[in-house]
Amino acid sequence: GIDLDGNINEWNEEIAEFTGYSKAEAVGKPLVKSFVVKKLHSSAKEVLNNALQELETTALELIFDTKSNSTKSLLVNAETRRDTQNNIVGVVLVTQDLAAFPTPQQVASKSPEWLQKHCRLGYRAPWVHELAQKFLSGEIDALQLEDGDLTREEIFKRVTSLKGFAKFAANNVLQLLGRHDAHPYDTETTRLFREQFKVPKSVPVTAIHEQAKRRYEKYAPNQFLAYWFDLWQNYESRNGKSSTRWDVKTCQAL
Repeated sequence: GIDLDGNINEWNEEIAEFTGYSKAEAVGKPLVKSFVVKKLHSSAKEVLNNALQELETTALELIFDTKSNSTKSLLVNAETRRDTQNNIVGVVLVTQDLAAFPTPQQVASKSPEWLQKHCRLGYRAPWVHELAQKFLSGEIDALQLEDGDLTREEIFKRVTSLKGFAKFAANNVLQLLGRHDAHPYDTETTRLFREQFKVPKSVPVTAIHEQAKRRYEKYAPNQFLAYWFDLWQNYESRNGKSSTRWDVKTCQAL
């Protein structure tokens, strides 16, 4: 979390482990000057300033200086942070470690047999390898899949044309692309509806998934997010662990 002056006011365990700097070492310091590499100071400040003006940024790569004198990259979403009175109080940075996921180059450099053995991909290993090669060759253009002018149905058709992407996988790709009107329902959906909404065991899975579609239709175009809130609350009720980043009841970042 970043305050109105660009200083750090929240530093969770993940970013502490990533940078090597503890919460005590980071809180109160200016994020950009203290932790972002110098060549990106201007763009990082612009992103923070934009978020304070309600102009949020998604999927920006920032490079951080670490305590071990190395640099690491994070994919960052900068979101406006508000208090319970809806006043803007700073910026929330949602980050993803780019090193946590292999690039198409890394996947394509391995054989399907290697992927099968070391990544436990099973029969999907050749499909994943072929997919990586298609991204590298330009046969698949990621930017086209992110094209805001395409309809949900058009993107769904393109994704399902790829080998290995059936209905459930394609819907998950859609929600990862920000198309939250996707319906990636599976066995967890069935469990949720039987456990939380008391749907009898005699009701078949296909009928439960249709119920899910009807239940979340009123939240269009954010059906998946509404479903995820139900699923999330169910997990917390089962496991007794509340989120440290988001308050479901107030829809406020913590």
